Amino acid sequence: MNLVNIATEFGLILERQAKKFDIEQFALYGSFARKEKNTRDIDIILIHHNPAFDSFDKLIKSANNNLETNLEAFSLFQEQLIKHGHAPFPDLSKIPMIRQALEEKTLGVTYLDSKFFSDPIYQEEIIARNNDKEFFLNIFNDALLWNQETSRFDIPITREYIIPENVHRIIRAYQERETVEKI
Repeated sequence: MNLVNIATEFGLILERQAKKFDIEQFALYGSFARKEKNTRDIDIILIHHNPAFDSFDKLIKSANNNLETNLEAFSLFQEQLIKHGHAPFPDLSKIPMIRQALEEKTLGVTYLDSKFFSDPIYQEEIIARNNDKEFFLNIFNDALLWNQETSRFDIPITREYIIPENVHRIIRAYQERETVEKI
């Protein structure tokens, strides 16, 4: 599988659907964004203001261990969109390279409501929801936003988004609790 082609194709799909599904931005992150050798997967984060995505994210985190493929997760995603009054997302299973990437868990998507950058209550909730409390800090170290002019992920995310200081405080508090619990 050619990861560059998969990422580009998925980026083009997201670009066409962004307004319809309240997707503000989307970015590539992780080892593929860092251009590490032997990268085996593609990680995409959708920054959105769509309650269906947040609902799906909560659902998927609770069901994740029971899902064999990301294609199964996509079916749950479609259900959440319909439940929240949206039309279904285009059927990714009809695009062979995307279907294969979802079946093999080569393509993974993370969801982050744009209120993460302004709402302290949401910041606490989303950080608590993740096992890795530094997950979002790590994403913002290397993520690349989609560039509509080049049809590539090539804009450092830090050009458009800054992690709020409150997020750093929340993470430090979790780290301090973990240190105390180890003692």
